[in-house]
Amino acid sequence: MAKSEKSKKFVKFLVSPTGAFNLAYSAGEVAEIDEDQAKEVVGAAYAQYTNSKGEPLDGGESVAAAKDAAAELKAVTTKAKGFGIEVPKDATSDEINKLIDDSHTNALAEVKTLTAQLAEVTKGAAPEAGK
Repeated sequence: MAKSEKSKKFVKFLVSPTGAFNLAYSAGEVAEIDEDQAKEVVGAAYAQYTNSKGEPLDGGESVAAAKDAAAELKAVTTKAKGFGIEVPKDATSDEINKLIDDSHTNALAEVKTLTAQLAEVTKGAAPEAGK
């Protein structure tokens, strides 16, 4: 299929896709975009499918779900950044939560290692302290 013949879909942006998808739209704007790109922005909760007038195709049920998903993504991204975790711009909430879990697992393993090393050092230093 030629590039100009790609299927297009109407979407209404719930949040600005500029930073995440390099698309120059604002929240509330309706746009006709390539179907693949529409799947991506809708899947990431940045937009919902609409008709050409911006009316939801599903009666609005996806708006609440998309807003909830966008709020969760924002919250988990903020949480990860608070732990000093670098979050990829296209990461999902599940992927970010895994990054947080992995970071905590690694930190716990490091604490256990340091605790064991400290125990060894203090164990060797105890007889010397009694001299």
